[in-house]
Amino acid sequence: MAASRAVRQRVVESGQPVYGVTTGFGDSNIRQISAAKTAQLQRNLILYHLTGSGPVATVQVARATWPSEPTVWPAAIPA
Repeated sequence: MAASRAVRQRVVESGQPVYGVTTGFGDSNIRQISAAKTAQLQRNLILYHLTGSGPVATVQVARATWPSEPTVWPAAIPA
């Protein structure tokens, strides 16, 4: 872990654009991130990936969120 962190730190200090470390993601990959904001960028990425996590929904909640419109069912059921 320490070695990986050291590599990341050297990259940040070099000013080199590295996708997702010193640049944004996806369409924002052309945006350079300042060295002062790279740690926050990584934190935001982790928080983004946590979206939707939490306790497992109860059967009642799952049934309540199931599409009630029959035209939606074919798209919701895996083939």
